[in-house]
Amino acid sequence: MKKLFYDNAYLNEWESEIVEVTKKYNKYYISLSETAFYPESGGQPSDVGEIDEIKVIDVIELNGIIYHVLDSKPHNKKVVCKIDFDRRFDFMQQHTGQHLFSAIFYNKYKFESTSFRIDDEFASIVIPLNNLQPSMIKEVENIANEYVFKNLKIITHTITADEIHKFQNIEIPITNEPIRIVEIDKIDFCPCCGTHVENTCEIGLIKVMKIEKFKDSTKIFLKCGKRALQDFQNKIDLVSHLKKSLSVPESDILKKVEDYNIEIKTLLNQLSYFKEIQYEKEAKEIADAATQKLIYMIDNEKSFNDIKVLTKHLLQNGDFILIFASSIDRKVFLCHNGNAEVDFKKLLKEHLPSFNGRGGGNFKQAQAAFEDLESMKKFIDFIKENILID
Repeated sequence: MKKLFYDNAYLNEWESEIVEVTKKYNKYYISLSETAFYPESGGQPSDVGEIDEIKVIDVIELNGIIYHVLDSKPHNKKVVCKIDFDRRFDFMQQHTGQHLFSAIFYNKYKFESTSFRIDDEFASIVIPLNNLQPSMIKEVENIANEYVFKNLKIITHTITADEIHKFQNIEIPITNEPIRIVEIDKIDFCPCCGTHVENTCEIGLIKVMKIEKFKDSTKIFLKCGKRALQDFQNKIDLVSHLKKSLSVPESDILKKVEDYNIEIKTLLNQLSYFKEIQYEKEAKEIADAATQKLIYMIDNEKSFNDIKVLTKHLLQNGDFILIFASSIDRKVFLCHNGNAEVDFKKLLKEHLPSFNGRGGGNFKQAQAAFEDLESMKKFIDFIKENILID
């Protein structure tokens, strides 16, 4: 099988012949005499597209043979193949951008990326450094984009094992197969089987979106090319909306939001204070009217957090067993002062799954959440009956 994507990563339509068809799990695995469909490999997802207008939903490589996964079998032996080139070119931008970013990071700080992956949102790399500073990221990002603007050539070398000595400064896997080395104009040499653009200018832009701790390393999330442009467009739309909503210029958005946050926190503190007073009064009224230790309530207006505040004050008024629920949040709070013999942790562990609920707690207090109100009400009825029986 000839792998056309190695000769021309921009090829998106061609004719080929079906060599083999295998049916597995109601899917057809088809091999062709030659293909430009790239199989998932090395962190780069597979291409998708069409073979004789039948969708190619996946491409995999097994024992050197590339299989195209289809829902139905083509009727002809000679077929027309088409790649979703927007997707392919996106992967080419992400993959080449990653090469350049990783190369600059290594050249600058001597830390080599240990893994690479492209998904629908980001290209990500892992750097074996757990104290990566934002200033380092910005410096590498700036240098990488300078090389993007210089329009450097991307060159692919295909070498044999006998020619490995020509690339002494890079790690090359030991194999008898031809080895592909992707070069970015003397800046970087990297063994790679993926698809890449022809020059750095086609990367368009390299932008770091976020970094996360990853074990003892750091994962860096990138967007390159059209992804970076679309992200920038979305953020411009967001900023325009915020300017209009807040009635401030762009330069004052952050201050306005910070002012609102301070105001909201102040109002929430005041609300919490008045709720404490209200629920303390309400708890005393409920306690005074209680004729038994078991008190239950399903409230249609209070949040689950409000329910917990109310039960706290109720327990200060007597040794009650409380089953209080919030219809709004579909959650139940169960508690007592520790003087009752009811083990709420055990009760929930044994019976909660029967009502499609989830939750937990300890001996004297626990909470449960439900997918629907009916399940919550049935659970409360069940708990009431079991507590009363005990």
